[in-house]
Amino acid sequence: MKNIICTTILILSGIVIGNAQWRFDIVGGVSPSSSPSSAGLIVNRHAPHEEFVFNVAKVQPQLFAGFKSQLQLSSPFFAEAGLMYSRKESTYDVTYTIIDTEHPVPNHLLNEVDHQIMLPVNIGVNLGSFDVMSGLRITQSISKKSELTQLSGFSADGNKPQFGWQGSVGYYFLRNRIGLEYHGSFTRVGSGMTLNNQSLELNNVPGQISLMISHTL
Repeated sequence: MKNIICTTILILSGIVIGNAQWRFDIVGGVSPSSSPSSAGLIVNRHAPHEEFVFNVAKVQPQLFAGFKSQLQLSSPFFAEAGLMYSRKESTYDVTYTIIDTEHPVPNHLLNEVDHQIMLPVNIGVNLGSFDVMSGLRITQSISKKSELTQLSGFSADGNKPQFGWQGSVGYYFLRNRIGLEYHGSFTRVGSGMTLNNQSLELNNVPGQISLMISHTL
């Protein structure tokens, strides 16, 4: 992952230094909270007194900050690459199916905070004051703290990069751009997480809409 980040920085530097048709922007954005809907996963079927239904309950509003560089191709097309930081907070729901002295409360909400670095690469087209672009992104977790570790037998592989895509439409005015962007993932929620060797992957491919604002330096 470090090699990917270094390569992206070198590409951005090359655009800035070696081509006159470049643009350098600082970027910020926000994605509203969401409550994804998916069928819950039954866990620990082999142990009825430890059996529970696992699901994602809520994703808190997510902020984005970073920079991007844009290279003008044959008009009206352009290429764009960036480096973004975000903090993602998710709440998972654990509901035990049997209430006893060990589990007197059936429902538990467990939080997870993930600090992420994202590397988006886009191809776009200028349409006057508007632009439309789409491309791929790599998301790498750099620090994660999860209350799911309270579950006996839980383990997670959080170091693998996740791949996804994005599409955006924006309006450019006075060296500023405001746009709506949709982020999609190729990885399901819970991928890489297991409990007693059972996968916690849900039938839910995450996606979110973000309001993005950038300013050209």
